[in-house]
Amino acid sequence: SCGFETNIQPTIKNLRKALKLDTPKLKQLILSQPQILSLGFKSVMQPNLQSMRHYIGLNDEGVRKLVLNQPLLLKNFRSVIRPNLESLKKDLKLDKSQIRKMVLRWPKLLTLKWDAMQRVMNELQGPHPMLQLNNEELIDWVVDQPSVLNTPLHNLQPKLDWLRSNFALDVPPPPQSSPSTLANTTENNDRTRSVNVNNMLLKDVIQRNKILLFANLDKTLRP
Repeated sequence: SCGFETNIQPTIKNLRKALKLDTPKLKQLILSQPQILSLGFKSVMQPNLQSMRHYIGLNDEGVRKLVLNQPLLLKNFRSVIRPNLESLKKDLKLDKSQIRKMVLRWPKLLTLKWDAMQRVMNELQGPHPMLQLNNEELIDWVVDQPSVLNTPLHNLQPKLDWLRSNFALDVPPPPQSSPSTLANTTENNDRTRSVNVNNMLLKDVIQRNKILLFANLDKTLRP
């Protein structure tokens, strides 16, 4: 009882005041991560809340939304999460407003490690014919759909295949034989150009409608 009154009760009171929580939201926060009550408010929680507010540029509502979604921000924003965001910010030359947009759109971004995000970005800029994003396109992708940073290429591939087949962008294979080598070479060159054009068309479709890669396409586009 003494420990509750001297340690936990003041923490709950300070947390409620700092985040402007009503009783149901306070209960939701504590029940989702009871261990946060062992953290010192002034020594741990408050510095993390202040850092979150200033680094991302959040108002009271934004801070409250993020903490309710990811309570461990109260413990490790400064030590773990901020360095990951800083690496992302520097690598893509993002500004504070872009980071804020990404975080509020997809709070789980704050749980990703930098090396994992970097691997996904390398894949998006890699040799895949339907992606091959340049820097400007990559920034557009991650700011508009930050969850892509948690989506390895092997998870995107089924959607890419679905889009290719359902938008009829496949080119028929060349015939087994041709009357002449010259005709065969010309036909193969034409097919290669068609494949390249179709990949560019599909890339353009995806670039303008990135949500297609994150939707249930069978349900979304079903007649």
